[in-house]
Amino acid sequence: MKKYIIIMLLVVLLIGCESDDEISNTEESVISDEVVKFLVFDEFLDVSTSIDHYHLVMSSVPGLPLELKVLKDGTEYTIDISVSAGRLLSLEDSIIEELGDKVFIDYKDLTLYWSPLDEVVVENADILIEVKEGDEVVAKASYQISLTDDGYILMHTVFTVE
Repeated sequence: MKKYIIIMLLVVLLIGCESDDEISNTEESVISDEVVKFLVFDEFLDVSTSIDHYHLVMSSVPGLPLELKVLKDGTEYTIDISVSAGRLLSLEDSIIEELGDKVFIDYKDLTLYWSPLDEVVVENADILIEVKEGDEVVAKASYQISLTDDGYILMHTVFTVE
């Protein structure tokens, strides 16, 4: 009986260890590159928000704060930020400036704000933040902003393989 169970376990293990020959090396390396770029992002930037949630009626901030803190020295880097919906804003000396849905900035600490104010009601938006050296993306991360049923806006880290 023990011999039968051991043989069955070996068969199950051998079947489970089969490799899928249909996956090309190119596909595997693309996934690996995407994973590495997401993990490496934490070496370049820390992205956070100073509030747990944002609501349109809040007068203390013009939108959901996106605080970018540089973690790796290097003036040769730039930061590209794009949002799928809503607008990015800056706040300096009590003046709010609309930056649009794409922002290209120097590699430095700063705070931007995401606002859902647009022509239509925005229920969610994707934010892509890329750290670039010249034209090459060296690190990137995706975030999702969503509107809850009670009207609060929250930000979540997400990872998607393109």
